[in-house]
Amino acid sequence: ALSYFNEALEVNYQTERPVSIANNLTELALVARQKDDYDNAENFYREALNWLGETNSPQTRSAIYLDLAELELSRNNFSDTRNYIDQAKKLSDSKEFLYLTARSHALLGKLHQAKGDFSESLNEYRKV
Repeated sequence: ALSYFNEALEVNYQTERPVSIANNLTELALVARQKDDYDNAENFYREALNWLGETNSPQTRSAIYLDLAELELSRNNFSDTRNYIDQAKKLSDSKEFLYLTARSHALLGKLHQAKGDFSESLNEYRKV
């Protein structure tokens, strides 16, 4: 599968389609995460965000920030986890992207649970 992702990425680099490139990079990041290669996963996510810039696809940018939040949570880096969730929420707190808002609350629930704040964790899970 990895070779197909790389091939798709090369095609998208040639056509310079930012959202498609970002999606390919996100897929490569997920593969890296599955291999516990968190540094490469983070690099893929950051490159994806760079391709999107500030104007392309707030939906895709929000999803990538949530992926970064999950990555940082798995590293027990709670401060960065929270920052990425907040960035995602700024982009997705609307009726148009309800599933991303729900995912933000679910991640906040996981974050509070990891910190031992079960009451706050439950409050976030109820918002999903």
